[in-house]
Amino acid sequence: MKWYFKQDGLTRFMLLLPVMFVLGTILFYEVYWIIKMSCLLVMMICLFLLFASILDKEVTEQNKIINKVNSYADSKVFDYGLVSYDRLKGVLISKDQKIITTYQLTDNDVLDIDYHFSDLIKVELITDKNSAISVSTTGTAVRSAVGGALFGMGGAVIGATTANKNINENIKQLSLLFTFDDIDLPIYELILNKFDLPLDINSPGMKTIMEEVNLWLKRFEVIIHRNEKENNIS
Repeated sequence: MKWYFKQDGLTRFMLLLPVMFVLGTILFYEVYWIIKMSCLLVMMICLFLLFASILDKEVTEQNKIINKVNSYADSKVFDYGLVSYDRLKGVLISKDQKIITTYQLTDNDVLDIDYHFSDLIKVELITDKNSAISVSTTGTAVRSAVGGALFGMGGAVIGATTANKNINENIKQLSLLFTFDDIDLPIYELILNKFDLPLDINSPGMKTIMEEVNLWLKRFEVIIHRNEKENNIS
């Protein structure tokens, strides 16, 4: 059994396929019922092994990603870290160095860019491709149709914009969209959550998620605010 799981996915499939074909063929012939039952049992075992192989491959890939992220994080000095739903992208914040690092894992390397706090222009919360909340150098704007429901603000926010009626109350994807003072790479999107089924914005699960997202939005709002204070002093 250990030898089987050491093989790659294609080899496992090629090993099981002829066995299942022979067993399936036997079932069409007139044979003793005990033989048919034995064939069915072996086929069920083969299906289990095939399913286990798929799960084992997914777990192995996830472990590789986690180890790669941990290894990269160990090489960086940071206070806060936020990762995408698939762990392939992330954002790190270093308070002392005043650095925001964006990174993306590839097959062979980690591509990262260090931005100074002053390079951060805007951060938007994107729900299903619609901008719900924007934190920028021009202030905080909340599209109250979603922002109020998510954060319990009720639209009572200074500078709140008109409600965006195109935003659905059932959300399938949440992401943060960053704008940096970088002509070559001004935009960086970090997809935080992808749901198989749309999640109601008023559900307990979504409220818990949004509490964490709100905390991160406030962190970036503080960074932008401090930048503006330093610019005013200078």
